[in-house]
Amino acid sequence: MKYQIRYVAKSGDVYILRAWPLEEKLNFVPGQFAMLEYSGIKRPYSIASSPNWEYLEFMITKKENGKFTGMLDEMLDKKIEIAGPFGHMKYENETKAIFLATGAGLAPIMSILRYINEEKIEGDFHLFFSTRYRNHHPYQSELQHFNINKVERFTREGDPRLSPEDLSNFDLSEYTLYICGAIDFAKQFKDLKAKRIKVEAWG
Repeated sequence: MKYQIRYVAKSGDVYILRAWPLEEKLNFVPGQFAMLEYSGIKRPYSIASSPNWEYLEFMITKKENGKFTGMLDEMLDKKIEIAGPFGHMKYENETKAIFLATGAGLAPIMSILRYINEEKIEGDFHLFFSTRYRNHHPYQSELQHFNINKVERFTREGDPRLSPEDLSNFDLSEYTLYICGAIDFAKQFKDLKAKRIKVEAWG
């Protein structure tokens, strides 16, 4: 599907891209990802926008010597191919959920939380998010307006990393866990006795 990048913002080494459809619109469930193709390079990125929105939003961390991310600064007003949706980490209207994410793993969680907020879904929702620096967190102010409990950690600023011990006060048998981030991060939560565990991991 043909899209055009009409918005690019930068927060530390994290970029927010917004792409508007030039033809048909991609339909997806909150939590899924898409395949982006620009200048012959394809990369998968989770969708951060709500499915109710006209445009797609992506949260992308710039990688040193990254072939795709090395072109982020030139993408404004350029056309891009977007295919999908993909992924099985779908939000299924759970009303008791714990979201755990590191870095750009926050993107699909934002899609879910935005949808929950827009649809006025009542429930017991908790977000645990970790990234290296405060300025790598572009959604800080927006999250303050959501009806969720949240823990935000900045590991290069002295905060501890997220771990299963952070969930010790929960009866996890009542909650669905959404885990998104690097494989090593996700692995530490895989044996928790939760009602259900949904994972999107990479690396």
